[in-house]
Amino acid sequence: MNYFFKLFCLYLRILFYITKIMLNKKYIIISGANGYLSQFFSKNLCKEYNLILWDIKFNKEFLSNIKKLAKENNSHVVSMNVDITDHLKIKKSIKTLNIKKIKIYGLINCAGLNPQPNIQNPDYYKNYKSFMNMWEKEINISLKGYMSMIYEVSKVLQKSKNSTIINFSSDLGIISPNQNIYSKDSIKPLVYSVSKHGIIGMTKYFATLLSDKGIRVNSICFGGIYNKKFDKNFVKKVSKLIPLERMCNIEEILSPINFLLDHKNSYMTGHSLVIDGGRTIW
Repeated sequence: MNYFFKLFCLYLRILFYITKIMLNKKYIIISGANGYLSQFFSKNLCKEYNLILWDIKFNKEFLSNIKKLAKENNSHVVSMNVDITDHLKIKKSIKTLNIKKIKIYGLINCAGLNPQPNIQNPDYYKNYKSFMNMWEKEINISLKGYMSMIYEVSKVLQKSKNSTIINFSSDLGIISPNQNIYSKDSIKPLVYSVSKHGIIGMTKYFATLLSDKGIRVNSICFGGIYNKKFDKNFVKKVSKLIPLERMCNIEEILSPINFLLDHKNSYMTGHSLVIDGGRTIW
């Protein structure tokens, strides 16, 4: 009997220790969490942070894997079906987190459609209806959606000390796309450039607006991130535009994100961190 009692006490001590670690880890909300890049960096972040993943829908295998990985690292992962173009849904989701007394430290806005040139109709600019359909969808997510997220999430972020917001933009939020790298019958959509430029402007605006609330707001601008699915000729054309003569490897997105999240990086706000192999300096 004494043996089992000691074993039970040991179990409680271990449980208390694990719970304490989980509570000490900061919670980060990630919008667009089911995306290609989000899935990758979330698996890394869950080792150091508790994550709240928001997206319209999730890949079941991804959720299973990341929750298993989080458990192995004494972290907590929560997934919620949230459409960031629905302001009311964002408010309700924040209320749910408040009820559960989850204290939020950071927000990463990573949602977006990322319309690809290779799926564009050659008559893209001639067909106004098609043009505006794509325009409205991307603007709704990347500008209206990001704004709604910051507007609502900042209300809870100010309860934490030295909290942070990271908005995903792009090197094409700084320079214009070189249409020569795409095939003859396709172009990089206008709305992609407009939304990415807009995110940088929004970042600067909210950095000043929220500074007295102890919230840092920065954007991150990655250049083209290599994907095995890319056409070899396309990769070659892009690489010629970059001083380092190659596209970004997906592993290289981790350090910049961790840098912007780090509470020690307390004097940086309103900045657009460019990770593009030098493309925008030419």
